[in-house]
Amino acid sequence: MAPAQPLLLALVAMNRIASDGKVWGPEQRVPLELALRAITIEGARSLGLEDEIGSIEVGKRAGLTVLETDPYDVPTEEIAGIPIWGTMFEGRLHPLSASRQ
Repeated sequence: MAPAQPLLLALVAMNRIASDGKVWGPEQRVPLELALRAITIEGARSLGLEDEIGSIEVGKRAGLTVLETDPYDVPTEEIAGIPIWGTMFEGRLHPLSASRQ
């Protein structure tokens, strides 16, 4: 069972750094694009919900997380630390309040 921290999971997939700080299976590292895909559309596919969630398409639920920084603009070691600006639910933006961050 993995923690419900998708950016942490992406960091581990890209860097293969485990909770003990060691690099495990460095040959299994994946690029950012595949790590993001794993926590979005592939996660939805594993739940059998790829027709409803996991990517932005007409007819799918408009629920997503809005990050404060583009994951492509940070070093891979820092991806898990990207702050969450808020969410979009049913097409409406919902910023996190400063007290909840």
